[in-house]
Amino acid sequence: MSQKVKAVLVKRYTNERQFQRDARELAKHGYVVTDVATRQPRSGLMRIILLGFFALLFKPKSQILVTYRLIPPPEGAA
Repeated sequence: MSQKVKAVLVKRYTNERQFQRDARELAKHGYVVTDVATRQPRSGLMRIILLGFFALLFKPKSQILVTYRLIPPPEGAA
């Protein structure tokens, strides 16, 4: 049974090192980065209750949202 390859991948990373490592690995399989967005998640209610004032000082880690697109090899390439 053949494995279906996805033409578009969207991945979320919590640090730059994970993103760089994954981008290199996916590039070997023909994927290119088409979009990168960074977002700061909101503090959840439980985090605010447990940390109180410190929830304002220590925000959750930023997340990197990356979209990859598969580029097919040129005609005649093996």
